[in-house]
Amino acid sequence: DDNDDDDDDDDDDDDDDDDDDDAGVSVRGSTKQRTEAIRANVERRELERARKRARIRRATAVRAASAAPPLTQAERLREAEATEARNQAELARLLAWHDRQREQRLRAAAARRAVVSGPRVRWHS
Repeated sequence: DDNDDDDDDDDDDDDDDDDDDDAGVSVRGSTKQRTEAIRANVERRELERARKRARIRRATAVRAASAAPPLTQAERLREAEATEARNQAELARLLAWHDRQREQRLRAAAARRAVVSGPRVRWHS
């Protein structure tokens, strides 16, 4: 009888543990699902990054293969002269713009400093 009572007690304890396990399994299951979803997203992103890096490497290789040969000294001098002409034109345009801005500021300041002559109405609140 004592053995039977012990078995019954063990069964009761096991039943309680099973209930806890069931509740824990459902929580762990949802956690496991979320974890798997996160892992899948991470793997997908890593795969996309790897593909992007491969595309960039291929594009760089294509550009390097189709790159023009180095310029000769005469070609570099012609290119430098063209760059200098563009830079001088841009500088002239920029200086003209600054001059116009300065003149506009001076005109606005002169208008603010204009002296009003004649009768005035002064209002105090």
